[in-house]
Amino acid sequence: SIFQGKPWKCVNEVRAHGGEITDIALYETPDSCIVASSGRDRMVQLFERRDDSLQLLQTMDDHVGSVGQLLFVNGGERLLSSSADRTVLIRERVTREIDGATAIAYMISKVITLRSSPVSMSLSPDDPDSIIFSTIDRCVQQYEMSSGRHVHSFRAADSESNDTVVMGSLTVTSAISGQNPKMLIGVSGTDKSIRSEEH
Repeated sequence: SIFQGKPWKCVNEVRAHGGEITDIALYETPDSCIVASSGRDRMVQLFERRDDSLQLLQTMDDHVGSVGQLLFVNGGERLLSSSADRTVLIRERVTREIDGATAIAYMISKVITLRSSPVSMSLSPDDPDSIIFSTIDRCVQQYEMSSGRHVHSFRAADSESNDTVVMGSLTVTSAISGQNPKMLIGVSGTDKSIRSEEH
């Protein structure tokens, strides 16, 4: 192991939320690391790692329900947050120079309102404008990120019993021409299964 003989050590700790933290996401730039966290307190916090410390850059309090998941998109150009309030907020990164330093913030550019609260979300590697959600009503929904348009939906059903399930921890694979089709894979806590769907 490359870590053998080199134990991990805590170099910084920061109190980020007033409730349980639900997700963390990061992206790296050539000279820094940007960290976003979400919580049941409805907040999204944005930090920058500088010299072994985390500096708070922005507090985003736009959701009215618990924030469940975060995704940085296109190398940090966008930050997506999904919430129990049935919305997914798409924020665009904006920068400006202040006293010779570059300040970073994320501003809302689009709100996607779902029919039911999202459980998990994933990007499609073959289509950077496509985002896929599983929702608490046992559906899987596909939306177009740029327009917010609903593209497709289906229920995650068991082929034998026809029972529907809630899909969590979604991921989408790339299609390999002539070998493997695009696959959507998720786990279901409803019946303790792993489900895969072919495209």
